Amino acid sequence: MAGVRDGTTPNTAAALRDPQGPPGRTRTIRAPETRRAQLLTAAGALFIEKGIGSVSVADITTRAGLAKGTFYLYFESRNALLEALRVEVMGKAVEAFGRLELPASADDWPACLDTLVNGALDFFIENRDLHDLLSSEPHAHSTDRGEWPLVMSLHGRLQELIAAGIGSGALAADVAVAPTLVFELLHAAGHLLGDGADPVKVKAEARRMVKAILLS
Repeated sequence: MAGVRDGTTPNTAAALRDPQGPPGRTRTIRAPETRRAQLLTAAGALFIEKGIGSVSVADITTRAGLAKGTFYLYFESRNALLEALRVEVMGKAVEAFGRLELPASADDWPACLDTLVNGALDFFIENRDLHDLLSSEPHAHSTDRGEWPLVMSLHGRLQELIAAGIGSGALAADVAVAPTLVFELLHAAGHLLGDGADPVKVKAEARRMVKAILLS
């Protein structure tokens, strides 16, 4: 009897049917987070391939393998999806910065700064196409929503790292100024990479400049 061997009741089995799929077709319901992620992944790929203005909601849901109406369960508009993509990209950067470990000794700080610069610019290179597209679209920054709180979190993490280095005696920078200088330097280096500059040269010069700002 259905529902005995597979652990579902008849009502549960009925709920597994996709109400927007072909009659009689059954598939497992995806978690909301999974469907949202599918939409974001599909949209990001399509935006890179075709440009943001050339991609419709139907294009996104078709690429994601979902019904068109599913889009509006997660995003009220294309602009809402664009904001969600910005948050996703910036969230990955915050996670990457969070994994950077403090050096065990003062002698290890130069290598730590090299890792910081290389990691930040590698991240930009990996996400460059989508980042450039999203940045080109007009959007307002809000202090309490969207990507901006994550940008501030990124800046805060950089400030923590520099303050720790100053406290250990390895760095001789002004903690009130240096984090913003380093943040803007890395941002500018990212834009150079976006304009086609040689990654090896940009990363080498960024490493040199960051260490010139921070090392005692």
